This record gives sequence, C-alpha cells and structure tokens, in this order.
Amino acid sequence: MSHLKKELDILEDAIKSEIEAQQQYNTMYEMFEDEQTCIMCKQFADDETEHRKKLESYYEKLSGGEKCEIDESTLDFINIPDGFSIDQVDLIKRAIQKEKSGYEYYFGMAKVTKDKYCQNLFLELGKIEQKHERELQSLLR
Repeated sequence: MSHLKKELDILEDAIKSEIEAQQQYNTMYEMFEDEQTCIMCKQFADDETEHRKKLESYYEKLSGGEKCEIDESTLDFINIPDGFSIDQVDLIKRAIQKEKSGYEYYFGMAKVTKDKYCQNLFLELGKIEQKHERELQSLLR
C-alpha cells in the first residue's frame, strides 16, 4: 500500500468516526430533557461536525481534490425503533466509550502518520475527544 493511500485510509476512518459521533450527539440532544445536558450534546455535535470538515478538507488536499465518499449505510448509528427506548445512562456510557476509542485512535494515528499536518490535527482532535469523555463522565457522578 502506498504512503498516500495509507494516509487517505486513515483519514477516511476518522471521518466515519466523526459522522457516527455527530449522529450520536444529535440523538442524545433529542432524547435528554435536562437543559445543560442538551447544551453539551449540541456543542459536541457541532464539534464533531467541525472535526469532520477539517478531516475532509485535508483528505481533499492530499488526494488532489478528490472528495471522501462515505457510504453512511455502513456506519454504526444509534437506531431506536419506534415504540422502543434506550436508557439515558446507557447512551452516555456508549458516548464515553466512543470518545475513548476516538482519542485512542487519534493519538495512535498521530504516531503512525508521517505527515506533520496530519500528526498535529490528530493530536488536536484527540485532546478534544478526551475533553468530551471527561465531560460525559461528569454526568454520571
């Protein structure tokens, strides 16, 4: 696998993760009634959108203008069928796990990628995901 292909694959995986996280926080925003929790979820969804934009922009730059095409039907979205519910604590725990996986991925990929901009971007995003995890953890205390 070429160096460029590897970098693009890493970015594509990161973009997928950000799409999933954005959907997760939008779902949480709709489900929670506590105003502060809703504000947090809305902010996190906006953060994930910004992460996605940064990653997509860099993907396009590296690929020579090619857009990253994601088949969203393959993503791990929260799907709650009509007539069913999900426990809010379980939803928060799922979000915590996703954030932990996210920052572990970003910090790991920052070590793997040879591209300096990508390294810095991954470190920046990893720190934000860690912050999200801490804030979510505080909801369970």
